[in-house]
Amino acid sequence: MTAVAPARDTGPAIDDPLVIAGRSYRSRLLTGTGKFKDLDETRRATEAAGAEIVTVAIRWSSSKSSPTRARSTRT
Repeated sequence: MTAVAPARDTGPAIDDPLVIAGRSYRSRLLTGTGKFKDLDETRRATEAAGAEIVTVAIRWSSSKSSPTRARSTRT
């Protein structure tokens, strides 16, 4: 099991918050889910870092075609 530091106080709101789609964020730190073994570890690491935004990669595949044709052709 990976040790994760306890959650820390992110402090007061900054004077220049990050605003995305009308929502304000105190932290500009984004974390990703790709390197964690499960959702619980992701949650604990995100809380410990003080991040308010988590990115998630979604793998697309088609069960009706061969693996070489499963790639998206959109640009």
